[in-house]
Amino acid sequence: MDGFECFDDDDDDVQEDDIQYFFYGCYILLSLNPKFRGKTYIGFTVNPKRRIRQHNSGCLKGGAKSTSGKGPWEMVLIVHGFPNAISALRFEWAWQNPKLSRRLKDSLPVKKPRESSFDYRLRVLALMLCSGPWNRLGLTVQWLKQSYARNLSENLVPPLHMPIAFGPVEANCVDKPSTTSKVSGLCHLCGVPFSVDSSLPLICPASCPLGQWHLLCLANYMTSTSDSPSSHSYQKHISYLIPLSAPCPACYEAELLWPSLIKSWRSRTKTSKDTNISNSLETHL
Repeated sequence: MDGFECFDDDDDDVQEDDIQYFFYGCYILLSLNPKFRGKTYIGFTVNPKRRIRQHNSGCLKGGAKSTSGKGPWEMVLIVHGFPNAISALRFEWAWQNPKLSRRLKDSLPVKKPRESSFDYRLRVLALMLCSGPWNRLGLTVQWLKQSYARNLSENLVPPLHMPIAFGPVEANCVDKPSTTSKVSGLCHLCGVPFSVDSSLPLICPASCPLGQWHLLCLANYMTSTSDSPSSHSYQKHISYLIPLSAPCPACYEAELLWPSLIKSWRSRTKTSKDTNISNSLETHL
């Protein structure tokens, strides 16, 4: 299957520090081959470093059929921060096939005369980032090759909660589990203590003393609170099941971004589970 990412357990180049927790990204490649000048490829990956190596190594090494023999390729830009692989794969498909996407086809920009495929793909990306459901995700647009960096679109600016980053994706900045602990024993919103069997709380990024909550408690609070001023005004009249942003209900100083809170929570949950498994093994040894 074209574009299928292989996972080679014998890949010696993938070190422990390269492991990227909960990383799902959609990237665009640009061919440096003079015979295929301007050719682009859009794909999905959980490990950008490994994926570009596969593309430049050909089909037998896990590269895509569409890119085999047309390199060398450069991974120029990647969009990451998707909540799961399915969400990222749907984004990838829409970016690859904007004319078939029901969310894009009615507002799709027309390709300009003599406009390169790369520039047109960037304009499509700008439209996607400003369209639902993607405009409410905690995505990061990262230029891996700064020499190609440019504004995505003159008229479509990504939502303010989506940062534009530059440079390679580092393993230590991609949702790597931390060891943050609880700051108190009660949910600030419902007043119910966190039990041993309950999931870890969501924690205020400003580490305010009362800033921890049950997931459902904070979700209900955030969905009942108007989105931050950075959101489009029309969104305030729409009821969403999944929140986006709201001020911290404990300190009212930190701006809570739901995708970032969930990333941190998942990382701490993974760390907690790994610790429990390790302790259990040590107990039985």
